[in-house]
Amino acid sequence: HAERDLPEGFESRSTETEGLDIPELEGVNTEEGVARLGGKVSSYLRLLNKFADNQADAVTRMRAELEAGHREEAIRTAHTLKGVSGSIGATALQASGQQLEAILKSDGDIPEEALFEKAEAELARVVGLIEGLSAGTADSSSQSTALPADFEQQLQALLGLLEEYDSAAEDKLFEILEQVRGSGIGNDLAALETPIGQYDLEAAAEALKPIIEEVRSRAGRDD
Repeated sequence: HAERDLPEGFESRSTETEGLDIPELEGVNTEEGVARLGGKVSSYLRLLNKFADNQADAVTRMRAELEAGHREEAIRTAHTLKGVSGSIGATALQASGQQLEAILKSDGDIPEEALFEKAEAELARVVGLIEGLSAGTADSSSQSTALPADFEQQLQALLGLLEEYDSAAEDKLFEILEQVRGSGIGNDLAALETPIGQYDLEAAAEALKPIIEEVRSRAGRDD
């Protein structure tokens, strides 16, 4: 996917259509990360959030796996860190993950602590930048509590996707969130990103139901 040829101008057209700016993260090639996803900034932002959620403790897990004698698990952890770091354009972190993986795959060698510390520091830096980006987005979002007229219908559509275990639920949630980020309802909905990202769609559906009831109740009060 990352290496496929894109039609000329495809990336710029996709970005303009979404109306989202490519984020700037020091030391991370975000433009390359967006290009890997066909120019979709929204998909890249979701990938960044998943990275921060799932990889923040990767080096800690690697150490623990080695201490427990689970070398193959440590190799998989290093391999995953290398891969997802490359996907978001975090080239320095990707290089550290690659170096750790190579050493772990060699016969009986254990990476020096300095290598773990280097990877851990860069990982913390990248995760911190991503978390800061998310906080900045929320701070700059509209704080209005006004909801779109068809908001309940949109939530019902999301619920249907979740109950059908449809992977399109993640895209639908992001589409809805863009309309209400920064509001109370938006914060409640943002909490669904974690279970959906972990493919626990049943839990996400159960968490969505009271939100729908709240929206329905609010609409009744407005009437």
